[in-house]
Amino acid sequence: MDEHFSKDIRYHAAIAHEYDAVITQPRTFANQLLFGTLDPLIVRGSRMLDVGCGTGQMLLRYGRLFEAATGIDHSPQMLERARANLDAAGLPGVRLQQSDLMEFLRRDDQHYDLIACVGCLHHFPHAGIPDALAALSQRLAPDGVFLFAEPIDVSADTVPAEIAHWNAASVMRGRGYSAHSEDPDEGPLPLGLLQDALAASGLITVAESRGWEMFPQHLPASAGDRIALWKMHHRYGGNGNIYAAVAARSIDL
Repeated sequence: MDEHFSKDIRYHAAIAHEYDAVITQPRTFANQLLFGTLDPLIVRGSRMLDVGCGTGQMLLRYGRLFEAATGIDHSPQMLERARANLDAAGLPGVRLQQSDLMEFLRRDDQHYDLIACVGCLHHFPHAGIPDALAALSQRLAPDGVFLFAEPIDVSADTVPAEIAHWNAASVMRGRGYSAHSEDPDEGPLPLGLLQDALAASGLITVAESRGWEMFPQHLPASAGDRIALWKMHHRYGGNGNIYAAVAARSIDL
């Protein structure tokens, strides 16, 4: 394994025990807004695969729709948190496996009705993203769907002032990890890179959703928080820095 992914594994080993408190919980309602319009396209099926599953959030969201669900991640510490989250939610049957993505896909011969790839691709070097998407496309069932979401590269001066001011007073003020670890080599992706790699892999986008990273001022989010976030999402979300989409295999693949 090269140093790029080794650094990523070390980073997640250090922060896994705090990941949900620092990352997942403050984003819960914004993620509901982001994925809510895509949820109707995720229908019951036989198999689900979640790649880069982290602490299991997509498995928690969609795992009950499938007869079998598998999550893979290269961080054993993140998988440990996923196991605890899934067991607590009554989903002990979800299979979790520690593996590098490309290694897993080389060994795996299953096809999946849903492949979720949320917050995973921006951990890859840009040059590796087309190959990853091509390999994932080959594991998608003919009528299956591919769900992904990533931070995308937008100019800092496009962040709406209302959102910037709101976030400055949110629960994220002063929030962070207590453990120190070298930051991994990751960052927002150019939207064009994602779109070109999808097209090259034989996937066509059938629905899109965008939003800004926004956080409540209370945890759990109060009614006032939810109303304010909903209004800002519908006012500004179309130009947001988080891009989510559902894609399907093209007919001629």
